Amino acid sequence: MNQRKDALIDILKEKYEYENERKRYYDNVINLPISLLAFIITGIYFIVTESNQTTWFNTAKPFIIFPLLFSSVISMFFLFRVFFKRKRKYSSFPSSETVFDDYQKLLNWHIINSAQGNNNSFNEDFDDFIIEWYRKCNKNNTTVNDERAADFHASKMFIGLSYALGIMVFIMFCAIKINPAQQPEKSLKVEIIGQKENKPLKH
Repeated sequence: MNQRKDALIDILKEKYEYENERKRYYDNVINLPISLLAFIITGIYFIVTESNQTTWFNTAKPFIIFPLLFSSVISMFFLFRVFFKRKRKYSSFPSSETVFDDYQKLLNWHIINSAQGNNNSFNEDFDDFIIEWYRKCNKNNTTVNDERAADFHASKMFIGLSYALGIMVFIMFCAIKINPAQQPEKSLKVEIIGQKENKPLKH
């Protein structure tokens, strides 16, 4: 029976380490999404503050900029849940002091209640303690990691949407800069100035 419990403890221990590995992954993966969001927001600021007199571009900008800002804010909300809110809910294996106290209590109980001092019974009971510790930790940590995974994938989806909208705005912006013919108001100003310079003086 002890061999079966030892095998179960080994499986639960592997699961515990696996969930800890998932935890470390979500703790360390923040750099890429934050860098992407910073790049997107910087691009938004540059394009919004750029003085451009092209009418159609100014008309189209709000329909792309506002959804872009909205998706960026939503992605930051999910990232906040991944890196701050969910992070506090993990369970850890009991401290060494707790393990020792439980061990002593169980040992004393067996000494008092077992006339023959059956060590096999004590070992099995202590294995039950270990199994219960791992079971509770694994159940909680699996739930937390699954929730963090769902939030992280949601944030990636909105970051992808923001990135796509940002690329659209950038392409439109480049098209305006490359094709001056799309700037009628600027051309009109240049023409008016030229007419004033060529106008003959009255005597």
